[in-house]
Amino acid sequence: VGPTATFARPFTGSRNCFFAARVALDVVTTVKVELGFTDVYNDAGAVDSLAGNTFTAGDAAVWCFDTADNTLWQGCAVQAGTAITKLEPTAGELAGPVADTFQTMAVQIEGTAVRFLAFNADGGLDYDSGFVASGMTAATTLTPWMFVQLRGAVDRNLDVDFLYVTQRRSANN
Repeated sequence: VGPTATFARPFTGSRNCFFAARVALDVVTTVKVELGFTDVYNDAGAVDSLAGNTFTAGDAAVWCFDTADNTLWQGCAVQAGTAITKLEPTAGELAGPVADTFQTMAVQIEGTAVRFLAFNADGGLDYDSGFVASGMTAATTLTPWMFVQLRGAVDRNLDVDFLYVTQRRSANN
């Protein structure tokens, strides 16, 4: 979603927004990927440092894969500038990305709680974090977010099979 996109009803946690993307990287080295929601669309990444659990965004909930930190997906969220404890599934709980292999990564926000889900290439549930409290400011306007940052000299490609983003029409229904 680019800087010219506008939505009739902005995405918010109070409307229980949901993001899912089925993605595959062509190469899984020297790259950072973020998938989910953030409050600003023109940051150079919602996550500033995955290892340090710091953010450029004030409110965000994203799956982050950053080879500058490790080789696994991590669930990250920040509420009004305060980061939650990162969700760091082990390789046994959730395999890291494999080149040219699709995974579906999903972020669900209900009010101020965030939930991270991951599905394998066949659509089976691999990981469910459960809801984590205080992961988002409910009324903050959010944008769906897919971000790829090069960590080396060779380009990386994120293939997107589908992107699904939805929410309730109002906070009451």
